[in-house]
Amino acid sequence: MEKYMIFNKNMSFAPLSLLDANKNSKVMELSLEMAKKYVEKLNQECGEELFFYMERKKWMEIIQSSQFNEGQEKIHEEAKKIMDIPEIRKMQKELCEENDKNINGFMIPFEAVNNEDYEKKLKEKLNDFAKTIDRPAYRKDGTIVNDVKVICKMVMDAFDASKIGDTKKAEKIVEKILEEYKGLSFAITELDKSYAFRGVAPFDKLKQKWVPEEENETMMDGDLNFFRARIVKKSEILEKKEEINYLPYSMRDYANDMRFSSKGNICLYLGTTSYVCSKECRWNGVDNLYLSSFKFNEEGKKLKILNLVVTQSLLNGTISRPMDNPYYVQLHNAMIRVFPLVIATMFTITSSDEERRKFDGENAIKAEYLLSQVIMNVLSKAGIDGVAYLSRQGKDDFQYPQMVCLAIPINDSNEENQYGELINSYVMTPPVLYKGFFDDITYEGKSYINEKYPRMSKHSWGESENYLAKIDFDGKQVFYQDTPFSKMDDYLINQAHRKFVYK
Repeated sequence: MEKYMIFNKNMSFAPLSLLDANKNSKVMELSLEMAKKYVEKLNQECGEELFFYMERKKWMEIIQSSQFNEGQEKIHEEAKKIMDIPEIRKMQKELCEENDKNINGFMIPFEAVNNEDYEKKLKEKLNDFAKTIDRPAYRKDGTIVNDVKVICKMVMDAFDASKIGDTKKAEKIVEKILEEYKGLSFAITELDKSYAFRGVAPFDKLKQKWVPEEENETMMDGDLNFFRARIVKKSEILEKKEEINYLPYSMRDYANDMRFSSKGNICLYLGTTSYVCSKECRWNGVDNLYLSSFKFNEEGKKLKILNLVVTQSLLNGTISRPMDNPYYVQLHNAMIRVFPLVIATMFTITSSDEERRKFDGENAIKAEYLLSQVIMNVLSKAGIDGVAYLSRQGKDDFQYPQMVCLAIPINDSNEENQYGELINSYVMTPPVLYKGFFDDITYEGKSYINEKYPRMSKHSWGESENYLAKIDFDGKQVFYQDTPFSKMDDYLINQAHRKFVYK
């Protein structure tokens, strides 16, 4: 069936495009019947015969014709003459500088070889970020330039203090940073309304006019799903919830030194998919991988979460939103203010543990953990319960939403109350051995990620691939729903979830 395009008489050779659900521009290609209806509607709305339709084939013939090309060449020649005028070039440069808010050179995760290299690159990245923000496009946005400079300096000072063991000083500095974030709804919100898990859907003021209301409502429907993993030897079997839940107070000495928790400090680590859990646990594909599903109850949904899910691509993508909406400007500036902490906590060390010990010493600290752990130590003082962040095991910026992690420290457990109050905030399944199946079984319920991020995005004019549904899997970009981990997610969320009872 021949496709038709819609045109504006004032721009006769540029077919109309629409933004799809992923905010990507795509030329409208409609049936003849739909094209007629669309043109009629547009002309009625503008009050004149401004729009018309044309066969795609005919349009292609026109733009490929010699006359069209000659005309275009003449236009380009005249435009070049105008742009060569020094005054015009100067005006163009100034206009670009005044509006250019793109941020480049900060693709996460960052890499360092060892502690010394981490410190060097951390300070370089923070300084570079402060310089990147200090330009005309941002200077007109109130105090954002100075704020970023101050926050970057504070992050560096906090690191320097923690490096020499002055934990109290480091914590005071980080407390001040978190105070800066308290008024930013992007940065600190309830778990169930966090940008890290539901995007802009919970924020009425950020909803776009062209996005159907039902789309936002859909993103808010249903419970968020989280998963947890544990790896044991091939000969070991896990059956009880306590074998995959976080540690009780009596076993706190078994708590290892981790990214967002120091040795001896208990923390509940979760992920939005079983896949990210397997990556965070460094599963080798040989040992037994056990997984459990977690769902937060009404009490748990109200937990206050610090959102560190910010990427370069997200920052630049937000610029394309309607910046005449002051709330989008606020959102973008909030992300920028949070990003220095993201920089500090998103480094991976490329050396093996053996190589690292040779360079940093047998008992050397893991410098890339210092600031993350300081953050966790002061969360409760700032009235925050946990942190949402992107896995460092992902390939690049494009990890959302399948590679989001959640860390909640347990600060109130004791001899009488072995698990603290968090244990009352969720239900969970017993551990289930990862099966790695590729079957076609359809389960009654789908995980939040599988349901809300399907392979194809539907639009009024057709369908397109949903790039948010893809992940890097075994070195290839594939739809997450085509992986065995996606099947495992659906299997787990359909199992009985019950409150953990400590015996």
